[in-house]
Amino acid sequence: MPKRKATSAAATPGLTASPSRATQATGHDEIGELDLLFAAILSWPDVSPRRMFGAECFLVRGHMFALTWEDDIAFWVPEGQYADALAIGDVRPLEIRPGIPMGTWLKFPLRTGAEMLPRLRQAHDHYRLRPLKKRRRRVAS
Repeated sequence: MPKRKATSAAATPGLTASPSRATQATGHDEIGELDLLFAAILSWPDVSPRRMFGAECFLVRGHMFALTWEDDIAFWVPEGQYADALAIGDVRPLEIRPGIPMGTWLKFPLRTGAEMLPRLRQAHDHYRLRPLKKRRRRVAS
């Protein structure tokens, strides 16, 4: 299958080529902007991917700051910027259950990922300043 050329994302600083982790997480067959978005996120300091809740999640120092869900990516937004970010087209609150938003988390289509990269980086930087989160150990029953 021929690779699709990612023109707009390739011109964005911080984006590089990557293995197709994005295509694995979303089920898309084409390699392109999604891979570039995932590569950018994985290139930031202290980021590690983890599969949780049936989604590809991104953690920094043990704190989740972004996750993919179907064809969307969700991330934390500072409370003072929530209304402005929500006004952007196709951006919606992240709802764990219908009508119940998850704090100031927003989700947007993965196809617009390169446009949202600065806001994703802001979420990363916020959670990176938090103390290292200790992993809980499961007790065998």
